[in-house]
Amino acid sequence: MRKFWIGAACRLAPAVLANFAYRQFTHPPAQKLPPGERAALDTAEKTIVPFRGFRIQTYRWPGPGQRLVLVHGWEGRSGNFIPLLPLLQGMGFDVYAFDAPSHGLSSRGATSMFEFSDLVAERLQDWQPDCAISHSFGSVATISALSSNPALSIDKYALLTTPDRFLERIDWVAAQVGITDSVKKRLVSRIQRESGIDPSTLSVSDAVANVRVGRALILHDVRDRVIPVQQARNVHAQWPASQMQELEHTGHFKILRDPGVQERLRSFFL
Repeated sequence: MRKFWIGAACRLAPAVLANFAYRQFTHPPAQKLPPGERAALDTAEKTIVPFRGFRIQTYRWPGPGQRLVLVHGWEGRSGNFIPLLPLLQGMGFDVYAFDAPSHGLSSRGATSMFEFSDLVAERLQDWQPDCAISHSFGSVATISALSSNPALSIDKYALLTTPDRFLERIDWVAAQVGITDSVKKRLVSRIQRESGIDPSTLSVSDAVANVRVGRALILHDVRDRVIPVQQARNVHAQWPASQMQELEHTGHFKILRDPGVQERLRSFFL
């Protein structure tokens, strides 16, 4: 029923719906942190860093070993990685994380996926991690940051799901909410106008040719309903440094807390 009314609105007022869709892309919804997650975040060393008018919340769980950075997805937060924290601390990692603009405990406001990537680049430059783990759009942001900044490098990098082409994400969102093709075109034009970047040129499978990563591990569920596994396969096919392991019964979000995934990560990072 909701799709029906959105479809009708698209036909009657396409400009209004395009503006509405653009706001959805630039204002991720606020999410309440579960008490257990907040308590785990409170065990970290917390620092606020400025970034383009935002107050970015960063976290560090000190350890004696290599530096590892966690990069959450769009509409996610650093707390999504809390189930992995005992594993990473047990392996001795010096763990860093941050909440992207308008995500988690960082300050809120209009932002973009491109701004997210720029923040990743800044954090990588500042922290100089040896290893990284990303989830969902965090994989796009990290690959984009590495591709755009040739001086940055990561020794071992695990991607817990990865999208490929930016337009595929827009297509998926449009299909979920019922936005028509004409409104989708208006949205893409608005994104290009505001960012100065042509979304049709953006793809992870192209960008991996320009990243400095020693070894990469892509983990993706074959029945992921948010990001089809074919997108991860496309990235893997163009990335000689990567290996890909296709999973079952982890979905898009459970992958962050699945015991089998944790064992795969342990083996990869050893």
